[in-house]
Amino acid sequence: MLVLDSIQAVQTQVRQWESNSKRIGLVPTMGALHDGHLALVKHISEHCDIVLVSIFVNPSQFGPNEDLTRYPRTLERDIDALKQVAATAVFCPSPQDIYPEGHLRATSIHIPELSDLYCGHSRPGHFDGVCSVVTRLLLLTRASVAIFGEKDFQQLQLIKRMCKDLFIHCDILSHPIVREASGLALSSRNAYLSPSEKSSAASIYAALSACNHAYLAGQTSADALLQLFSEQLSNTLQLEYAAIVDPNTLKAVSQVKATHRLLTAVQLGSTRLIDNIAF
Repeated sequence: MLVLDSIQAVQTQVRQWESNSKRIGLVPTMGALHDGHLALVKHISEHCDIVLVSIFVNPSQFGPNEDLTRYPRTLERDIDALKQVAATAVFCPSPQDIYPEGHLRATSIHIPELSDLYCGHSRPGHFDGVCSVVTRLLLLTRASVAIFGEKDFQQLQLIKRMCKDLFIHCDILSHPIVREASGLALSSRNAYLSPSEKSSAASIYAALSACNHAYLAGQTSADALLQLFSEQLSNTLQLEYAAIVDPNTLKAVSQVKATHRLLTAVQLGSTRLIDNIAF
């Protein structure tokens, strides 16, 4: 597996792949890889010739009081894991590579309305940072296809919208949420949780599942389902938001249909967790 640690290295390698008519697939990550990331690598390999995984902890998507400095960085372990799933290459640039003038002075991309909902409301500027770095990665790697997990469902929809609006010719794939045996969605931030906190965090999926079961039993009122969700959460969790939305527009709905999705974010101690479920 190739390790590309500079802009020049990745651009040179991309030109070689393109000269050989290879279809490039990109898996953008912030590292601290888990089985959810590895599932993305395996999935995208079915749609391309080259599987390129980027590892970059993006400073522009972290707020002033968020966990940028303590976000887990496990590059050597990540590289070993990617070798096991036969990734072609890993691209691990520095912040100076991606933002030569610093991320606060860099060109930024904002998607009106959608960027300000839910996680965007709680984390102002977060999705501007996400969209800005994903655009740079797509342009640098000239990927024909990229893949994102459905755990960050709002992010997934924003990236699809961004590619459409900016005429970025890259197919955006998604992969279902990968969960621990308890139902807790896999996340790099799970490393912050103590065993007792992990037990409490499992109530997120239990509450989502209770709502899904209630819908299948005939309950279609969004208000009633959201109330049920709140009641089912462990009292150790602080609910940041819960919303049932149209998956394409991300607008909240009042009557639930099978295409809709319940999105949520909670705070557990110093750790913020997100999850969602489709009805």
